[in-house]
Amino acid sequence: IISSTNCTEDSIRLQNDMDSISKWCNTWKMELNFKKCKLIKFGSKTTDYSYFLTNATSQQHLISESDCERDLGI
Repeated sequence: IISSTNCTEDSIRLQNDMDSISKWCNTWKMELNFKKCKLIKFGSKTTDYSYFLTNATSQQHLISESDCERDLGI
């Protein structure tokens, strides 16, 4: 997911989108690899907000922040 977050409402909207993805994955019995889910912030005006993904047993997993990630390409 790529999103611009300029205020708290934008951060909440992004979390809602991630909740929708978690719900879709749980409905279709697909597991996300939480260790591979990363948060990268760009710019100087980033919001200080933590994001979570939820698994099938309703456990929340904090998405870890990263300064850079290697893209292997497709």
